[in-house]
Amino acid sequence: MLSYHEFTQEYADLVEEFMAISSLDKSRDFLIQHGTILLQENASNYLLLASLEDEMNGFRDKMRLTARQSQIISNITELAKTMRSHPGNVIIPFFKRLEEKEHFDGFMTGLEQFVANLIKRAVVKRREMDEERAREEGV
Repeated sequence: MLSYHEFTQEYADLVEEFMAISSLDKSRDFLIQHGTILLQENASNYLLLASLEDEMNGFRDKMRLTARQSQIISNITELAKTMRSHPGNVIIPFFKRLEEKEHFDGFMTGLEQFVANLIKRAVVKRREMDEERAREEGV
């Protein structure tokens, strides 16, 4: 398994491409094609950090899309655990479930909670960075 640094050097462009996909159907197709890379923990971490960075930099719409893509990955990996299956094997079942209103609404509720937590974390992280900068300048 690659380190996070190695993963980002090798696959950042692919993850960035996935981050920009707004269609659920295209997200599904992209995951079917590139799931071996995108369903790794490093990709999940990359999406989480990108979401946080987008929010901290004032790119709320981009953050929301990246957060959705992050939650798709997280939900697929969690579904795979409950089904005791490889994540690649549950891509299609996951997207089939999203076609049902109950599951789609549940996904969207989880996404909104995730986004709210990201927004809160971005505020704290910005404050921490400002405090760190102030300490460095004060030295």
